[in-house]
Amino acid sequence: MDTANERKQPSCEWYGNPPVEELGAESLAERNQAATAARAGEWTALLGVLRNNSSLVNAFRPGGGSWFTPLHQAAYHNAPQEIVRDLIDLGAFRTLKSSSGERPVDIARRKGFDDCADLLEPEVRRLVDPLQLASIQELFHGLVRAVSLKYRIAMLLRLPELSVLTEFDDLKLWFPIPGMYGGFNIWLEPGNGQSALVAESWCRVVDGSGMRHRITPTQVVLLEEGFV
Repeated sequence: MDTANERKQPSCEWYGNPPVEELGAESLAERNQAATAARAGEWTALLGVLRNNSSLVNAFRPGGGSWFTPLHQAAYHNAPQEIVRDLIDLGAFRTLKSSSGERPVDIARRKGFDDCADLLEPEVRRLVDPLQLASIQELFHGLVRAVSLKYRIAMLLRLPELSVLTEFDDLKLWFPIPGMYGGFNIWLEPGNGQSALVAESWCRVVDGSGMRHRITPTQVVLLEEGFV
């Protein structure tokens, strides 16, 4: 349950919207099932899927262009408050944007669903200056592209939005990269007066590929390498 002091950690993986052919048949079917139920407002069916696999709570239809997660659909449909609360308790991100740049709360406000919008208003647990976070995100995305080039991977994925890390007290986000046989594990560094992101990356089939970087608003520093 969401409390004043802590929020339950989700089983958290960033869905980068890889090409549909990169997904296994079971994963593709499950993601489509969740997306179809959410779009139709079939909340019992949706929650059944998500309680079986809560990592899908922030996913959207594979190959889809809207990037509407279940929480975006709940906002669009003015879902009952208990449904919105259930999705949030399962780890739904309230700061996550659709492809048009709308958070769930923005959709609810636009459609005049004020009671729903009040529940969807993001709660920030980790205070980070928005401009600093934006700078860190730009540098992190550059690091992802550089590592992808190293492994000759075309970076066509949706890259992580760091705002989601501010919604939890201590959240690690896993970003798998198809073709890399690995990816990035990221988290906000515990407060020491300066905002910073720690990013660990590795490729399981390359010995010594592990790298740990610390990213501030002004620089990317390699802290350690060769640990995988």
